[in-house]
Amino acid sequence: MSWSTGDEPTARIVLGLALQADADYRFAQLLHHACNEGIDPEGLRECLREERRRREPRRKRPATGNRPPGRRSKADRRQSRRGAGSER
Repeated sequence: MSWSTGDEPTARIVLGLALQADADYRFAQLLHHACNEGIDPEGLRECLREERRRREPRRKRPATGNRPPGRRSKADRRQSRRGAGSER
């Protein structure tokens, strides 16, 4: 995001547009306020990381490795490509 890279004017414009589209969008409200108050983005990022760490143990994730559900491994994709070519 532009705010985290130091481009506050662009961030204000983008966040303002997001709030025009949905005035109740809490995350846009938070970022807009932080940007306007001159809050250091790293402090907010650290706060969000800490909240994620706090919540992580509560989530139960299936043991499917690192891939999101529905994603095939590279080996599976290669195998399906080989099979598709031999069907012609």
